[in-house]
Amino acid sequence: MDKIVSINIAGWLACLWFTVGLLNGLMKLRHAAIGDPPKPTNPELSLTQQDHRSRIETLEENVDAVRAQTAREREADRLSATARSAGIYKKIDDVRDNLSAKLETLERRVIEKHEKLTLLLIRDRPRHSSDSEPPFTS
Repeated sequence: MDKIVSINIAGWLACLWFTVGLLNGLMKLRHAAIGDPPKPTNPELSLTQQDHRSRIETLEENVDAVRAQTAREREADRLSATARSAGIYKKIDDVRDNLSAKLETLERRVIEKHEKLTLLLIRDRPRHSSDSEPPFTS
């Protein structure tokens, strides 16, 4: 039984060795067909730590300028909105005052008409004395 186990292990190791060799050969073939990507040297890149620092400082200044401009624009928008809302509230107050005046006028007219109607009804009412015949006769 030890002999069968050692043969199985040897078979698996041979398969593993063959698979690794096959993959290695395929990778070499790919490398030969495509080639390595070009690797530029530092002088070709011309990017040093100092260049990066100067770029970062420039970008930070630009960000600070944009933030300041945004803050100014927000403040201007806030002031503009305040002015617009004050104008709207003034117009609302004017309309309210105008409507109140018109309602008061209408109310006075209705009261006057009611009083006139009451006076007309009282004036045109037939007057009957208690000694005369009753107002409704059959």
